Amino acid sequence: MRNERHGNGDRRRRRWNRSSVATEIPDRSVPIAILPMGGSNNVARALGIRQSVEAVIAGLDNAREKKLTVGSVTGPFGHKGFLEAVGLGALNQSIELVDESPDTPEEKRENGRAAFRETLRTAAPIACAVDIDGRRFDGSWLLVEILNIGAIGPRLPFAPRADTQDRLLDILLVGEADRDAMVRWAEHFSGPPPARLETGCVVTLQASGLCPRIDDRPVDMPDIAWTVEIRLDDEPVTILVPGGMTGNDDDIC
Repeated sequence: MRNERHGNGDRRRRRWNRSSVATEIPDRSVPIAILPMGGSNNVARALGIRQSVEAVIAGLDNAREKKLTVGSVTGPFGHKGFLEAVGLGALNQSIELVDESPDTPEEKRENGRAAFRETLRTAAPIACAVDIDGRRFDGSWLLVEILNIGAIGPRLPFAPRADTQDRLLDILLVGEADRDAMVRWAEHFSGPPPARLETGCVVTLQASGLCPRIDDRPVDMPDIAWTVEIRLDDEPVTILVPGGMTGNDDDIC
């Protein structure tokens, strides 16, 4: 953390190398900067931040503030926050196949995408009831993702029209009938995914014997049937977007 004095008084600016820390900040009016140090930098890119860490730091003196919605999940584990997404199915399974020793961020991202494609080809459907603002979707799904931003994981553009400020969750539901089209899409990521895309404010998942992922963290669940509720918090977090950077990720891949 460093202190900077402005004309209207003191302003504290906190810098973290993991954007997930943003969900735990007690005072969300305090602006923070995201340093893009990962292989995909999904949250940074959703805000238009694509430069190097050095360029981001250099641009903070002329930064503008932008609000980023924060999600929350309530379930048997209590309450947890998220910035990217909550998911079940193929993406979770693909994480176990990723090479943990890439030489570059680009290699890390491509390894993750290859693992996702391979898992999508062979994944067994999972049983999960999905409720979106009172609309119920029952089925056997290859993939269920509830997103706060457009691209997650190894920069998978699951919700290309997602808006970080629209206070809506984007929901991707991939069924067995979508498998072949999704595998083809995952070769090049051209256009929106060929599956059901919905939006909503409150999403409820009901399942048994499955463990969801919150951002990049798997969550242990009881063996019995469970329910989780996903929504966006009323108060967003304040992000510093360095000068010269735009606010839309128009090059999502």
